Amino acid sequence: MRAWRSLLHPALLFVVFAWGFNFTVIKLLYEAFEPVLDPARAPAALTVLRYLIMWPLFAIAAWHESRFRISRPMLWKSMLAQFVASGIYMVLFMEGMRMAGAGPASVIISFSPLVAILLAWGLKLEKGSPRLVAGLTIASIGVALVGVNALSEGHGSLLGILLLLASALSWGVSVVMSKPVLGEVGPFTMLAVGIPAAMLLVVPYGWDDMMAIQWQRIDFTGWWTLGYLALVAGFGAFWAYYKGLADVGPTRTGLTQYLIPPVASILGWLVLGERMGAGEWIGLVCVLAGLALARPPRLDDPAPSEGGPTKENETPAETGIS
Repeated sequence: MRAWRSLLHPALLFVVFAWGFNFTVIKLLYEAFEPVLDPARAPAALTVLRYLIMWPLFAIAAWHESRFRISRPMLWKSMLAQFVASGIYMVLFMEGMRMAGAGPASVIISFSPLVAILLAWGLKLEKGSPRLVAGLTIASIGVALVGVNALSEGHGSLLGILLLLASALSWGVSVVMSKPVLGEVGPFTMLAVGIPAAMLLVVPYGWDDMMAIQWQRIDFTGWWTLGYLALVAGFGAFWAYYKGLADVGPTRTGLTQYLIPPVASILGWLVLGERMGAGEWIGLVCVLAGLALARPPRLDDPAPSEGGPTKENETPAETGIS
């Protein structure tokens, strides 16, 4: 029962629906921007624009949260973690989404929790087990099934699927990097001081493309999907995700991500008409089963305090490094 209470953390439930719908929103956003910008330039332009909207909001929230009080070690760790999470991950994700369907993309991205678990295992932050190996194998088969069937059903290109796999890897790494920071500073503070490091990558990547946007030609769909990308799936869901990560740790937070693919697939079908083939649904089930099997079983521990896990409540996978 405690496992379900962790999974049903209000902030993390918000993340499930915000990010689940975001896969569909991004496809609608790309379509809406086709008349105003070369489609090949849209991912870069929208990535820069998203952070230019989000960062001032994070900065204001961080001022109220902590007055930007953060130690020098935590400052560098925040910047490095966000360079990966908001820089490398976001570039790979936005480019991959341009070339893949909403449903397959969400399943592939759901592979990221396993990356965090395996990284903790490889760094001896958590012991490996036959259960972990079995879960990884099943989830890997599921990801492969989704990728192959998405290609055969015309729901994405090989390059798009590979980019999404790379983005899942980078997000998993960033989760392990972020956890130690969230034990000492709030989510808004970490994001406000860390995102400028990501901008070192994002601005050169997309500034010229953003400046090429024909703003006067953007229609209502373009504006509301851009607003959703920046404010709901960006500002709101980023805070909620890291709030959940601070409260219940990376392993339990990862459980929440297992719910995102079904939400994204159903919404992609209802809104975009992207019917997933039988192989893709089988792959989705394999990914969910593999991730659930691979997770560490210690879900009956007392929930950590508001300020993040205590040393006594942390599992080895939740200590993280950076």
